[in-house]
Amino acid sequence: MIISVYDRVVFVLLFLLCCSIHGASSACSSASYVDTYPTSPNYPGLSTSSLPGGSQPVPSTYNPLIEGHWSEVAKLRNYRAPLSYSVYVRSSCPHTQSGLRNWHDPTIWPGGVVPANGADVTIPTGMSVLVASCSVDSGVSFGAVTIPLGSSLVFGDADITFRATGFIVRGSLLVGSETCRIANKVAITLIGSRNAQSFPAPAHVKGISVFGTIGLHGAKYSPTWTRLAMTANPGDQTIFIQDTVNWQVGQTIVITTTEVKDSRDWHRNEERIITAILRTSLGAAGQNSVITAIQLNTPLDYKHFGGKEYQAEVALLSRNVVVQGDTNSLPTDAWPFACNNTNSPNEKSTFPCQNSYLTGFGGHIIVDGSTGTSPVGRFSGVEMYRVGQTNIIGRYPIHFHMLGDVTATNYANHYVTDSSVHDSYFRCYAIHGTHGVLLSENTAYNAIGHCYFLEDGVEENNTISYNQAALVHALGPYQNPSMGLNGDSWWSQYLSWYTNTTSLILPSDMAAGCFYFTNTYNDVVGNAASGGWAGYALPALAVPVKLHYGQNTMSPRNRPFRSPFRGNSAHSTGFWWNTAGGIYVGGELQQRADGTLSYTSGRSATHDTCSNKLIGLPGQTAGCWDLGQQMYLQFTDNKVFLANRGMQHWGERSEIIRFELHDVGLSMNVFGKVWIDSMLMECRQGNHNPTWFAGCAGAPVDGRAPGWGSCNVRDYQFFTGMGGFQWYDVGQLHILTNSTIRNCMNSWKRCVYGTGSLCNNVAAFTSLTHSDQFVPEIMQVTSGLVFENVSAVWQFSTATSGAQGVTVSGRLQNWFDDDGSAARIGGRGMIGSAWANEWWKYNDACTLENQAWKCRYQSVNDSKASFIFNWDAAQQANIGDSICINGGDGSKRCPVVAKATHFGRNESLGLDIGVNAKVSGPIIHQSGGWFVRFTSGTPRVLTMASVQVDFNETLLLAFPYPAGTTFSVYAQGATWCSTSWGTCQHFYRSVSSIDAVRTAFGDAYYWDNTNRVLYLRITNNPDSFGGRGLENSVWTPFPPRDIFERGGQRLFRGGASFVVIEASCGSAVCAPQPDVNVPPARFPPDSFTTSSITSAAAAITVASATTTSALNAATTSTAAVNSATTSAASNAAATTSLALNSATTSARNSATTSTAFNSATTSASNSAATSAALRSATTSALNSATTTSAFNSATTSALNSATTTSALNAATTSALNSATTTSALNAATTTTAAAARSTTTVVTSSSAATVASTSTSATTSSLTRATTAAAASSSTLSSATTTTVATSSSSSSATRASSTISTAATSSTAASTSAATSAATSSAASSSSSSRVTSAAATTAAATTTLASSSSSSAANNIASTSSSSSARVSTSTLSSVSAAASTLATTATTTAASTTAATTTTNAQTSSSSGRVTISTTSAQSTPTTSAVVVTSTAASTNAATTTTSSRSSASSTSAATTSAAATTSSRSTTSSSSSTTSAPSSTSSTTGSSSGGWPLLPGSVIGSPGSYANLGNNISKAYDTSFTTFYDAATASGSWVGLNLGSTASIKQIHYAARNGFTGRMLGGTFQASNTASFSPSSRVVTLYTIPTNERVPTGSHATQTITVSGSYQFVRYYGPNGGYCNVAEIAFRGVRSATASVATTMSSAPITRRSITQISNNNNSTVPGFDINAYSALVATAMGVDPSMLFSIIQLGTNSTAPFKVITTVTSENIFNSTMLSSQLIVALNDPTVQTFLASSGFLQMGGSTQEEVDTPNPAPASDEVYTLTPEQAEADNDDVDADGDTPLIIGADSASPFGPLTLASLIGIVVGGAVFVIVIVVVVVIVVKKKKTHSKAIDLSIF
Repeated sequence: MIISVYDRVVFVLLFLLCCSIHGASSACSSASYVDTYPTSPNYPGLSTSSLPGGSQPVPSTYNPLIEGHWSEVAKLRNYRAPLSYSVYVRSSCPHTQSGLRNWHDPTIWPGGVVPANGADVTIPTGMSVLVASCSVDSGVSFGAVTIPLGSSLVFGDADITFRATGFIVRGSLLVGSETCRIANKVAITLIGSRNAQSFPAPAHVKGISVFGTIGLHGAKYSPTWTRLAMTANPGDQTIFIQDTVNWQVGQTIVITTTEVKDSRDWHRNEERIITAILRTSLGAAGQNSVITAIQLNTPLDYKHFGGKEYQAEVALLSRNVVVQGDTNSLPTDAWPFACNNTNSPNEKSTFPCQNSYLTGFGGHIIVDGSTGTSPVGRFSGVEMYRVGQTNIIGRYPIHFHMLGDVTATNYANHYVTDSSVHDSYFRCYAIHGTHGVLLSENTAYNAIGHCYFLEDGVEENNTISYNQAALVHALGPYQNPSMGLNGDSWWSQYLSWYTNTTSLILPSDMAAGCFYFTNTYNDVVGNAASGGWAGYALPALAVPVKLHYGQNTMSPRNRPFRSPFRGNSAHSTGFWWNTAGGIYVGGELQQRADGTLSYTSGRSATHDTCSNKLIGLPGQTAGCWDLGQQMYLQFTDNKVFLANRGMQHWGERSEIIRFELHDVGLSMNVFGKVWIDSMLMECRQGNHNPTWFAGCAGAPVDGRAPGWGSCNVRDYQFFTGMGGFQWYDVGQLHILTNSTIRNCMNSWKRCVYGTGSLCNNVAAFTSLTHSDQFVPEIMQVTSGLVFENVSAVWQFSTATSGAQGVTVSGRLQNWFDDDGSAARIGGRGMIGSAWANEWWKYNDACTLENQAWKCRYQSVNDSKASFIFNWDAAQQANIGDSICINGGDGSKRCPVVAKATHFGRNESLGLDIGVNAKVSGPIIHQSGGWFVRFTSGTPRVLTMASVQVDFNETLLLAFPYPAGTTFSVYAQGATWCSTSWGTCQHFYRSVSSIDAVRTAFGDAYYWDNTNRVLYLRITNNPDSFGGRGLENSVWTPFPPRDIFERGGQRLFRGGASFVVIEASCGSAVCAPQPDVNVPPARFPPDSFTTSSITSAAAAITVASATTTSALNAATTSTAAVNSATTSAASNAAATTSLALNSATTSARNSATTSTAFNSATTSASNSAATSAALRSATTSALNSATTTSAFNSATTSALNSATTTSALNAATTSALNSATTTSALNAATTTTAAAARSTTTVVTSSSAATVASTSTSATTSSLTRATTAAAASSSTLSSATTTTVATSSSSSSATRASSTISTAATSSTAASTSAATSAATSSAASSSSSSRVTSAAATTAAATTTLASSSSSSAANNIASTSSSSSARVSTSTLSSVSAAASTLATTATTTAASTTAATTTTNAQTSSSSGRVTISTTSAQSTPTTSAVVVTSTAASTNAATTTTSSRSSASSTSAATTSAAATTSSRSTTSSSSSTTSAPSSTSSTTGSSSGGWPLLPGSVIGSPGSYANLGNNISKAYDTSFTTFYDAATASGSWVGLNLGSTASIKQIHYAARNGFTGRMLGGTFQASNTASFSPSSRVVTLYTIPTNERVPTGSHATQTITVSGSYQFVRYYGPNGGYCNVAEIAFRGVRSATASVATTMSSAPITRRSITQISNNNNSTVPGFDINAYSALVATAMGVDPSMLFSIIQLGTNSTAPFKVITTVTSENIFNSTMLSSQLIVALNDPTVQTFLASSGFLQMGGSTQEEVDTPNPAPASDEVYTLTPEQAEADNDDVDADGDTPLIIGADSASPFGPLTLASLIGIVVGGAVFVIVIVVVVVIVVKKKKTHSKAIDLSIF
């Protein structure tokens, strides 16, 4: 057969066609062919080429170089993904695993034929098939490819193109792996057209439907996006970026826009192809610079700004692993491209046509868990191009669908990283019904609909980090607001509701955001959004929608962020509606029962962030009203530029820290309780000008008018002005601190509207003044504001000449300027509207600016208040309808019905009160109150609701009524108060004077029938008044319930209760009283003082004449009043260097002190005012407490009324509230009970712990000390009694004893970080007797116990003065019923000296708000003294601690040893019995706020807990143990975090203390204290719960709560485990208890009689290895004998006889020293002359042994009953160590170590250490003088030091 050439050619062609049809590739030489993979793949590397120096730009002021992603305030550089360029060794490559079969091997396929073109393909069961470079021809397209369970389709690392209509993956589809990224290009193209489909189509139609595992892993390009380093201008073909990149030539990038508008019809994003990547030497690093030059294939068409204010992003779109749609993916309805407003034919503005771009049909990937499988989706380095199917639900580029909670895998199986989506027709990355997905370092560009998308509202615990998105297109009629269509308005807060249609299947796509989160409980970190309706859209969903509708397990709108929303930026967004913003927390999505979805972009439901995620669900409480459950949306380090608004937040609570804004219309409009700190707002930065009118063709060439009808408002809104920050008109609590406002100038040249050359509507702040319906209360406070280049700090949004005229909201506008930085007035003040005449004018120093008064307070009692009058329900029901409307044209004004006038002012200058009768205004201390006159007469029934008056503030209200009117006045509880369980009314009492009303806390009224005026004090009342039947219970001040405190500022909401006045008038209104005058001012200007207590109700003034009345007496420091002199007074006077002539007055924290002198000093701290009674009396008012000192039988005390009355010798008259105080000077002395020459010991106090001598008072603002026979500190002394010390004539030995004290005091220099003033006297008792006290009990001549507070907000002062005399005996005088704070401790000081002892005990305790307290206990023995010790202690005191009242009582018997008393939080009694040592047990109170130590020792340890902190702000676990209530632990994660202690050894936990983070008390509710003996607190069976904080507990801030623990057992590890969502927030934690090693011994031995001999015998046994020697028993014996808790013995040191090692350490229980225990709970012990005591002192943890090791100690056994003890100062000891006693032995002096870190410590050396700038912690100094018998040949002293 002859075959022609023609036939041969045809045969070959047919063969090739056959091969092509079957999908074979002629490149594969055989069925066994495999690609060869290099050992080191060609991964993308860094460029080695450099840009020539001559081609490098020169940065300038106008075109600076930006490095390191610098931002001025928002720390964006801290939120960048780590860069990764390294080439790693590949492992676990799917394409190199064994057992793979080749796709091109015919033998694996059915029929032995390779799948043909167009065929559906099923991978053989159980087989792994490899696609090699030659397996499939690029022109072949398959149908659906099915990968069964157990099978795999694997792509090799080669250039491969694979086309198919879709994939069904039940097995595995693998392209590389995490550790084997593909280096070559693998492209999977999904084919198909929209028209060919029948919908709904299966998921694999033009998609990859995964029920098994998919893993696509391309090369790692780093970073995936960066920012410009310099501005790129039109025509530039080289751009400079801020990072070194491993991008490659030929890849595509996009440079984002820096315009205001970013839309399909007009945008300035530009895609370019990289032609070269060059290193530069630009920047600080020079040759090591990371600034990189990118050369582009074509020059740029537009400007892309890259200045210091902000920079355009540059994102990489290309990857080498690609999943893409075919060309049929493109929309077929792309025209018309842009549309115009057909209702305004002359308008040239354009917008994307609503009915275009709806047919895009790209590829997609869905990882589908809806069938019950557990699919895995891992994507890295993948490019998704021409993907997404418009308006087809679930067909998104990458979609995690209904996988449930995969959090446990820690993102190992569900992530998309360093990938790209561009040209998407529906979304970018979608998470639906899935929790625990990671989206990180991805880019997205040119997408329709929400881009990064959380779908139904249930999606939580996902991380969206370091991603970028740009050019995101909304769907639907989103242009309607700007065009005024469908009832929408550009200016309205509310927009129409839209439902889903076939062209808008999700109506919220009308507000398509780059990032769209229906649930905020996710991590959103370091992302960049460019474009979109909003950059970040956070709609409110009351319940989940769509597939989760009806699954009401949470209310999505109430969820917090999982961690703070931080490091994110947005720009070129918020264009389509005036209220849209870069960050938009608003809009609401709902679903109806029939499945219809509806959405509004405008204001609707709010985000009510709550720890209880059920709040808001059907059948649950509608709002998060439980303050303990309220949480805050937290935003940190975010940045917005080129937007209408930086942030719009329709929410209830948020914290916004370091928010940076440039080129925005409003920085933000935020709702609810909001704290904004460290904000930078730059109205117009000036270095970049966005395109005029956003490209509108009708824009005017010049001039300020836009040309009506030529351009839409959305195009020129940016050019109309700058509103700065907007103060809203009602219902807000806004705190703004430490922020800068810049470049808000009316000279801005690109302004549309203006007057002449100036732009209108320009200010740093705008107050809304358009409404008569919504009007402001006290809502906003600022401090630390800085204005740079600002023409107007504030403006009102309307003008009085406008349609609305003078509105109620305009009259009530106010702004509390805490430091004067807003008004530039140099101090605290208020900015208030001048629309209300002179209502907001506090004083004559006020000035007018921009329609507002700016006033600096002249009194620290000046303040502000607000409430609402209600009286006519029918008329007031018309508010917002026919009268008093919101805005409008002025036709429905708000009628004026009353006038409010400040006392003492002309009524014409007062406030007009409308039918909407909210009254907000100043509390002017000089005035004293408001007089309210209703035009038609005062209503018969008048209520006052929503009261905002702090309980510390005093505001009187006065109303005129007809003569003879009678009243019923009462407080009515909230509407929800029920008499079935509580008291809902409290009736006020009638009193007889205005002053009685002032001093009552709101439950009193005074009817002045003569002048026909009713007075009452308006206060913030509780919502209910206790249990049933308490209508007439004692009324106390009530702090507001809903307090918001941040940044040192404080605001609060009015309560739900109200006050009712019912008058006896016969009609609805009482007859007008036009002739009743405005009451006079309560404090005339010539005498009212500014030295008042900020938190008190009234000022106490001292006549000016008093100030100069006794200069000479103060100068000479004479303590002898009325011939009562002290023999050593002259010596003491020499030491009082700071008590000069006119004494010392100290004011701290904006307080001024008014003092009367002649040895009387007062000090005011924390805005306290003090009035002093003269000559030997000092009183102090602290924190709303008033001190009353009554001497010799007369005391009058007015607690909490800011009134001080001093009655001296029954002759003192105090004129309250009249600015004068009259004191009986001549009689102001105390006579002694014994000798002619006597010493008067005066109880003194100041706000800064003043301890004054009897001769001279000394004060200081932080710490004052003196040594005196007796001193005490008192907040309020009830029935105070003078303490006297009897003395006889001096003898030489007495003089020596006295000089011991005097020398120590006078030779010392005060050491304090704050001002310290010292005053001392030689008032020590003396005696002529030289008899020797010989009894054992007498060796403890005085034992003083000082307990330091466990709370740094309280201080206890315990002073004991004792004197021994053989010639006189004086009975003990005791101060009883001492009022003090809740943390006050009661202490008894007892002196026993057989039958010749004169004892004086003074016990006093007080709480201070911010002061250190000093306690001095002095024991003087007569003749040859046996023991002398001085104990100086001070406790930490914290600022702003609340003061409460506690009573302690101590009694002493005549023959007692040392007595100690534990903390008492209510009333405690400590009794010292004869010949015994008693230690009181811890308080049995189960929960105490602000309690002291409670008696158990602090358990120190090393801090352990969860690592890190929220946003890496440094608030780590150490903050819970730094003794500061202002710091706090803030965990890195919201749940599962904890903080605790490793105690070093086991201990029995007796008490726990805890304090909440300020403002976040709810975050501790449900928290648990636990203990374990495993550091990991696992397993759970080995973890013991000590205490769980109930959800209804009110955890204190600024003080401790205390819980007594009854759980048995001993544990080494203790912790606090925070509740879910609480970030483990806690300010302070402390654990107390007994070390287990000594606890059991103490328990068993505490009742056994302990003898001195038994102790001595044990102590003499220096053999630590002697069988039976029990060091724990030894510790218990010593502790019991000393009357201390055994756990005080931190280590035991035994005295030995070996001269080379006389002090042998037997054991060490713990190495902690006293400085680790700032909250002491046990006693300081006065040393006894027993070796055991010496051992105790040397090893107790207070002191450590040091000094010489050559002393040989002779310890008698048994110890004698008495040994000689010399009383020497450390200075004397150093000077003469060889003093010889009567027995010929040299006393061994144990004193202060000169090597101490704080230098030599002596009697008067009080060391002040500042902690946190606010809390003063005084190191406990113990100077002990002890003698032990020692060989005379040894003379060197042994020192004890603090450390």
